Amino acid sequence: MIHYPKIVIYGQYKTGTTACFIKIRDSLSSCPREIFEESEYISLPDDNLKPVLAKVIIPPNPNAFSIRSCSETQFIQLIQKAEIGLSSFETFDKKILLIRDPRDWIISGALFLPQEYKEIYNDSEATHNILDLIHKKELAPKTVSFIEIMNEILSYSNNTVEDTIPGLIRGHHSYIFNFEKNLNNYVRWRYEDLVDNKSMEVEKYFGFKFTKSDKQDERFKHVPRTKSYGNWRDWFTPSDIEFFKPLMSEYIEYYGYDKEWRLNLIQQINPDHASKYVENTVNLRRKAFISNVTKDERNFKTIFQTLPI
Repeated sequence: MIHYPKIVIYGQYKTGTTACFIKIRDSLSSCPREIFEESEYISLPDDNLKPVLAKVIIPPNPNAFSIRSCSETQFIQLIQKAEIGLSSFETFDKKILLIRDPRDWIISGALFLPQEYKEIYNDSEATHNILDLIHKKELAPKTVSFIEIMNEILSYSNNTVEDTIPGLIRGHHSYIFNFEKNLNNYVRWRYEDLVDNKSMEVEKYFGFKFTKSDKQDERFKHVPRTKSYGNWRDWFTPSDIEFFKPLMSEYIEYYGYDKEWRLNLIQQINPDHASKYVENTVNLRRKAFISNVTKDERNFKTIFQTLPI
């Protein structure tokens, strides 16, 4: 009897989880059952008749927010429920944990946020204000801090970088450290190696070669941004380094990333990876909102909630 593997991909948003999902899916010898960002694994009768491939975002959603709109008791219950869902993937045969330099991660995450907020993608003036600031950054990177751009984006949800980001980063990193300590029979893959197609050790773990494929999946065309790394050296200013360095140093050291916070002498930002990217994702989300205006918003939120590579 053929044994079909159950494979789970773990990672924060913006660590290449979607790209990894597509790469593994297209490399399998038979079409798998796809479980894409579901909060819990619920087995089906035919799961033993084909591979099962799951993408799971960590931390689970309740841990992702430093500001809560519910009581402490309700919040604890949400966390417990999320943890139970996460544990349902522990029995999978193969597990992969994706990591990424947090300096690049924060930039990708921030630039994807405008399409997350209805207050932005449904408001032309708000979108214009954000794009205007990003345009200024593109023209003269050293004159606009990354924190200024983040604060403009977060202002539409009545938040600030100073109030929300320290708790979010520390919470995410602490969760990932503890999560990995309790993970067994897994392989770790850097986002940077995924981008460079350095997959020898990962392929050895899985027992099959990854297929090179140029096929596009229309469901995720809003996801990829640069497909590169190290771009934080063009985005950050000295004030950004002063703010983020204490928050990210533990993760950088833990996973062996470059401890040098040197910025590029000549900073250049490609509009395709900045203003045009934000504009495109916002327009996609706006069109989706209009076409689904009579449907339950939760249905299309699950389609667009990925924070891409």
